[in-house]
Amino acid sequence: MDNRTYAVVDLETTGHSPSKGDRIIQIAIVFIENGIISRKYARFVNPEREIPLFIQQLTSITDNEVISAPTFEEIAQEVSDLLQGTVFVAHNTDFDLSFLQSEFKRCKVATWSGKKIDTVELSKILFPSSSSYRLQDLAEELDIPLSTAHRADDDAEATAHLLLAALSKLQTLPEETLNLLHRRSFSLRSDISSLFYEALKSVRQGSNATKLPMFRGIPYRDVNKPLSSVTVRTTFPIKDDEKVQLLKKGYPSFEYRKSQLSFMDTVWEALQSNKEVITEVPTGIGKTVSYLLPAVIHSLQTGKPVVISTFTNHLVDKILEDEVKRIRKILDIDCTATVLKGKEQYISFGKFEELLRITDESYDETFTIMQVLVWLTETVPGMSTN
Repeated sequence: MDNRTYAVVDLETTGHSPSKGDRIIQIAIVFIENGIISRKYARFVNPEREIPLFIQQLTSITDNEVISAPTFEEIAQEVSDLLQGTVFVAHNTDFDLSFLQSEFKRCKVATWSGKKIDTVELSKILFPSSSSYRLQDLAEELDIPLSTAHRADDDAEATAHLLLAALSKLQTLPEETLNLLHRRSFSLRSDISSLFYEALKSVRQGSNATKLPMFRGIPYRDVNKPLSSVTVRTTFPIKDDEKVQLLKKGYPSFEYRKSQLSFMDTVWEALQSNKEVITEVPTGIGKTVSYLLPAVIHSLQTGKPVVISTFTNHLVDKILEDEVKRIRKILDIDCTATVLKGKEQYISFGKFEELLRITDESYDETFTIMQVLVWLTETVPGMSTN
């Protein structure tokens, strides 16, 4: 068990440069011990200067709130003592730790020394599909409470929960993935290697290790393949009123359009006769569902797949995310659909495995490889082994 104490720190300051007179206006420390938040420390700090207006707007901390607070000189020793022997954690340690160390030196108290964890760096590795790594965006994505962003007490607590979420995610990774991550983690900018080491120990000692298929030692999440042998009996609606009743199941506000129903018949006849057909369809008549519905029924009747090619990736994504769901509702059948895109959209396992053999990597190369290793355990669209 990891018995270290993590001190999750967040600072609010008057600016970014303590050497130019910027000072701390709020400090918060959340301690994590044995996997739980054990205690909290939060203080307003009198910077002995006016807080810039844009900082007041960002943090909602005003001069009136800090006027009676202690200066950092008065609490520097207390803060230094609290941090001794802990693992320093922050959402961007380059700022919080360097600012705090400068203030310790100015106040002539012992600076902090030890291991540090940057949750920005950690989150980018463990949550590689996130669209943003700002604390408030990660908090929203992971359902972490964050009532007031840019307040040290709320930010520190949210960062603590983010660290706990990351530690929990580590426990779900396969041992082989953790081992590959640990090998490369020593060149990272913060001491994340220690987290991979502790996770490896835990997984090796436990009996619930995640097992995934592997390609030459690389774990990946397998793709659920549909059962192609199952044939479902579904008939195409011949009459217009039958088509309308079906379409209303997927589109409650459906409006009758003769051209739409005629297009459906044209697609169905082409599929049944195995002939080519070229049609020009006006916009706004619902042409996507008009070719999807006959195509799905034909596929279900024959037990064979139907391939639909689109001009843009955006359209194929829209079909999969919206229209296929409507078809399932219309037919009350759990039909399956798979998206195939250009080769630039896929990863070659063979080439990726060759890349893992290279030892002379830059930071960016190492970092990207680690992101891909985690991503492979959770992505499902598909991959190439060529």
